[in-house]
Amino acid sequence: MEVFRNAVAERFRNARHADAVVEATMIRLLDRACGGEACEEECSFRSAAGGAAAAGASPLRERAADRAAVFVHDISEIHRVESVRRDFVANVSHELKTPIGAVGLLAETLASSRTPE
Repeated sequence: MEVFRNAVAERFRNARHADAVVEATMIRLLDRACGGEACEEECSFRSAAGGAAAAGASPLRERAADRAAVFVHDISEIHRVESVRRDFVANVSHELKTPIGAVGLLAETLASSRTPE
């Protein structure tokens, strides 16, 4: 029996489309945690801005009844920043390879040149 949901988890209650992935993840983790296993899972879902959530479940022992808590964190912004960083590093790397390659070719040409000038 569910007792409480935080604001992030509430967004996924009876969700439609890809957000339902988070709801299914929460239910799956809750079942495992009620069995006594602490577990975590990250899931991605499609939305206008893209999205990802990290969910973790922990068993709770209270009066001999097995209960569990599931915590959901919205990590969409973290994934977006990581993607921007990867793209930036790839672009800088590409932009640096072009002039360095040209300088290398010019140096090879000058080194193999037979004329004293």
